[in-house]
Amino acid sequence: MRLLSRHPKLAVFSRSVVDATIGALLMLALLSWQRMRDDDALFRQLVQVAELKAAKVAGGVAPDETRALEILHAVYAEVRERAVFFGDTEWTTPHLLWSAGDHMNRPAGACASYVTVLAKAMQTADFPVRKVGLVKNGIMAYHHVLEAKVNGRWVVLDAAFDQSFRRPDGKLASAADVHGDWLYYRTQIMPGYYPEYDYSGYYYTNWNRIPGAAMVLGWFPEARTWLHAHGISIRFWFLNVHAWLIGLGLGGAGLLLLVRWRGTRKTPAAQKSAAPSPEPREKPKMPEWVRQQALEAPLPLPVAKRG
Repeated sequence: MRLLSRHPKLAVFSRSVVDATIGALLMLALLSWQRMRDDDALFRQLVQVAELKAAKVAGGVAPDETRALEILHAVYAEVRERAVFFGDTEWTTPHLLWSAGDHMNRPAGACASYVTVLAKAMQTADFPVRKVGLVKNGIMAYHHVLEAKVNGRWVVLDAAFDQSFRRPDGKLASAADVHGDWLYYRTQIMPGYYPEYDYSGYYYTNWNRIPGAAMVLGWFPEARTWLHAHGISIRFWFLNVHAWLIGLGLGGAGLLLLVRWRGTRKTPAAQKSAAPSPEPREKPKMPEWVRQQALEAPLPLPVAKRG
């Protein structure tokens, strides 16, 4: 503050930079809000179509399993129309800040777009979701699928192949079920399914990609086992990218406005305290010749009182 008070031009420039940053952050929040509305409308329409088909299949109110499967079929068909399946080099690599709507409108890669779109669609239909990564020959993220909570149970859904599995009792299977008996479940795979996706290994969060997490979990292997057993998956915590950008824009703008306001309050006080106090005015000096005459002049005689 002292530096800015001593350099008024620098103070004006810094305030202009802060004001421009506040405006940019508010614009980011506004654009993200509009994009989030567009994405939500797109997925509501997709889910409504899927649920109408589910009701038609069920002949009335569709059970949750039927609803989940129809959403899976709808996502598979919708994304497949927009992307060449596996290995089209013309498609761009998905960016970190891509939303589910971006993955639907500009699918990039195979499972990355399918699983993200399916996750958003299932969330729109009020199904809790978590991401599952498959491991093959020690390679993490060999393939990605989704688990959705249907009727209180987690069931695995693979939108890249329109694939789901059923247990011997007829209920939809989870990733743990398929992992435990691939010889049984491989008889249910769809045509074109890649047989190397055999669920020989799977995980919910790749902790190696989080700085420091792998080292800490290496000290506490029991914690890693607990996290896997409870299916702790953090990937879809950030699925609604636009909501995070809105928070960033509004939060950053609010913080800068607070700093700007506090700086505006302190500046007049600092200027007032820094202003030099006026020097006392000196009395005018009597000229030397006047002072000399005053000293040489005879003193007036006292006046006698009449009595």
